[in-house]
Amino acid sequence: DIKNIELKQIEKTRLNAVYSSLVEKEEEASSDEESLNKKYFKMLESKAEQKKMDKNVYNNYGYIKDKAKKKKRKIKNTSSSSSSFDSEETTKKKKEVKIGKKALRKMMREYIDPKIMGEDYIEQMIWEVDEDMDGRVSKYEMEKMYKRCIMDNEQLEPKKLYHFILFMMFDKDNKRCIVEEDVLELLRVRCETDEEFNDKIDSIFYSNGRKKKNDEEVRLGFEEFNNTMMDIVITKRNK
Repeated sequence: DIKNIELKQIEKTRLNAVYSSLVEKEEEASSDEESLNKKYFKMLESKAEQKKMDKNVYNNYGYIKDKAKKKKRKIKNTSSSSSSFDSEETTKKKKEVKIGKKALRKMMREYIDPKIMGEDYIEQMIWEVDEDMDGRVSKYEMEKMYKRCIMDNEQLEPKKLYHFILFMMFDKDNKRCIVEEDVLELLRVRCETDEEFNDKIDSIFYSNGRKKKNDEEVRLGFEEFNNTMMDIVITKRNK
């Protein structure tokens, strides 16, 4: 049962850090045409709303001016309560930022050529975990996806987004590549034996004929890592 799976502290910390990085990308201003159009129409809506508010204030000024002080205080308090409520609503909405195609597109461009994994691939990443079908990934959905995948011994879960998130969790220093040392701490918490731990290290870094050269560490970019992880999935499925 997914609800009963407890993540280790390091998993929570790394997963939260990745999610926060993606949220930043989602909230960043973008220079592409679609985002500029959205920004333009949002500005028009804001100006229209401001004009509407100014007109209401002007029309009601005489009425408010002639009211008793008690009535004025009541109006003031109501306005204050309303502002407080709006502030709480704004804060709540801010906490509920979800990850969409924009965030994933921007982040993936830092790791891999967009020609290799384009819009269709990104849409599939979201679709695999998007339980409420809103076209975005919430923190809850990402955590649930991570839990399903780490417990997926049969390798039946879709893993496009999982592999990208996992790579970012390994790459905590944002080097855009990983070496053996980067994965040790995170892998260890899910391995019951040293043999299982060593097998995972070997399968990630030393499969497909890869090996150390002149004692230099094997470095994997996301493309190599993703291909290796997919090979592992296919091998386990065929057993």
